[in-house]
Amino acid sequence: MGRIAATLALTTALAAPAAARPASVEHLFREFGLFGAWAANCGEAASPDNPRVTVAMPEPGRVVERHDFGPGYETNRYVILSARRIAAGRLGIEARFEQGDADPEQQRIILRVEGRERRTLFNVPSGEEPRVIEGIAIVSGLPTPTLTKCE
Repeated sequence: MGRIAATLALTTALAAPAAARPASVEHLFREFGLFGAWAANCGEAASPDNPRVTVAMPEPGRVVERHDFGPGYETNRYVILSARRIAAGRLGIEARFEQGDADPEQQRIILRVEGRERRTLFNVPSGEEPRVIEGIAIVSGLPTPTLTKCE
């Protein structure tokens, strides 16, 4: 009886319409228009006040964001592990944050994406306190930057 139930469950899952299955990271990043370069001011060089974020897929199915803060700063890298639509213009992301020789850390991030603008609304590393809540960076008390698509 257990095999029949397992077979039936597998058959049902495979036969489910594509709309019922979760969208892939690549699909959601394309749908939200996230691939390409982003900055607060596309005409200026990368700096701590003007981070340049590049979203690419270096190999099929592997989405990576690189956050460049200019000369003298380590580039932050986010390997996107999963993504889900939260609401219109809101994307929830699970990412592995990598910087230099430091141990990678998993982070939950919520982005607001509207047209050619994006902004981090929430960021919390696994097992830590949030770094961004409602678009405000906890350490500085300042709003996270709104980035514009450069390409």
